[in-house]
Amino acid sequence: MLNLGRWLGFGHKPPPEAGKRRADDRHSVSPRTNALVRVVVITADDRFHSFVRDIAATGEWTVFRALTIEQALAILRSESVPLVIYDGDTADTHWREAIERLTKSQPGLCVMLASTVADEYLRSEVLRHRGYDILPRSADREQMVRALQFAWFWTTRSRM
Repeated sequence: MLNLGRWLGFGHKPPPEAGKRRADDRHSVSPRTNALVRVVVITADDRFHSFVRDIAATGEWTVFRALTIEQALAILRSESVPLVIYDGDTADTHWREAIERLTKSQPGLCVMLASTVADEYLRSEVLRHRGYDILPRSADREQMVRALQFAWFWTTRSRM
């Protein structure tokens, strides 16, 4: 049975022979490699950013931080980042406008709205504005990990 968390790198330990690869294999990327898992977090909240960064560190993900939409758009232009977390509670732009600007900037971009409110009405509004889902700011570590793993899995598989 496929263990999605291990496939995405959470709790993954390299096999003992990982350091004994042939020289011509060093540039190949296996499906279990985390080097391509990249997330932009748009937030002014240091605690929220640290929480996401600590979760991402567990799976060796790369987290880019932006304080504004403009900073995030600059990161998206220079880096291949398929997943964005927009903190609607502390950001500079209303979440509706932010999600639309982000998704228009890059087709297939997965934008999650981090919010203290996480009800079905807000979820349907996020979807209507081309966002992916709500990421409850009150989520515990395990809920956050599951949400990020599934969003990553969805966005990378939908591009294939």
